[in-house]
Amino acid sequence: VGDAWLRGLEAVAGTLPYMVAPGNHESAAAFNHYTQRFRNMPAGPGTVVGPAFGEAPNNWFYSFNAGPAHMVVISTEVYFFHPALVAPQLRWLASDLAAADENRTRAPWVIVFGHRPLYCSSGKDCDDDATLLRTGTGEPGADGSLSRSLEQLFFDYGADLYVSGHTHVYERMYDVAPRADAAEPWLSGRSSGATSDMPATTYIISGAAGNPAGLSSFHRAAPARTAVRAEGDLGYGRLWVHNASHLRWQQVRCKKGAIAADMADDAWLVQHHHGSFSARAAASPAAPHAAAAARSCAGGTMT
Repeated sequence: VGDAWLRGLEAVAGTLPYMVAPGNHESAAAFNHYTQRFRNMPAGPGTVVGPAFGEAPNNWFYSFNAGPAHMVVISTEVYFFHPALVAPQLRWLASDLAAADENRTRAPWVIVFGHRPLYCSSGKDCDDDATLLRTGTGEPGADGSLSRSLEQLFFDYGADLYVSGHTHVYERMYDVAPRADAAEPWLSGRSSGATSDMPATTYIISGAAGNPAGLSSFHRAAPARTAVRAEGDLGYGRLWVHNASHLRWQQVRCKKGAIAADMADDAWLVQHHHGSFSARAAASPAAPHAAAAARSCAGGTMT
């Protein structure tokens, strides 16, 4: 399967830099397929150990700079297959994001990639799994403190964008700040609906690149935090970081025989105030998130 997949990607991966993150379909034999095939990825801290490959460089979570962006790759799969690695990844991520936040002059944009979404509105993947990723395990660390959640780290250190897949649809959200909804966890979060000077992380799911299981559909109404949803078409995302303040995201539909690109989405994100969102909120209590209880993430219409 891995050989067939990579042969299909050869035309692209042979000409463009191709960076990867582990997903649930790589879980067999302790992620041996992923770990061995992609040893050319940057190495994160420590090593990973599995019965099929012994000790290998850690390519499950790592980071690198590309122009004006700091790119961070995480493994959402450790929460489900290797929980012992949750705390080490969180410690590394906190350190990496803190260092990136101190380096905004060289790389103002901080963009995180992971397989599973923290927020979505398609179906059951948006319930327990997404909630676990957002809120963390709740298990005490070595110092007795509770593990900080991925979402809180993004908010505290100003991760501008989180891009994921897993659900076989396309969904772009506005900025979403932490806010728990105990009754309907998938409706957690609060959004100002901004695409300019966003006061929280923007979340994008580009999960329609193709899978033998086929594409998925939306079975829930779009919450207010969602800007665009698309289903029923294969597609992929394109990201341009133009400068320190402007980036452009497109979701391209794959249409057989099409000459021109068919866009499911085309959006500019503008940020003049890179840095910690939580610090910004504390310094400006009248900002949109604090003033309006922002926009509730409940309600909306199907798109």
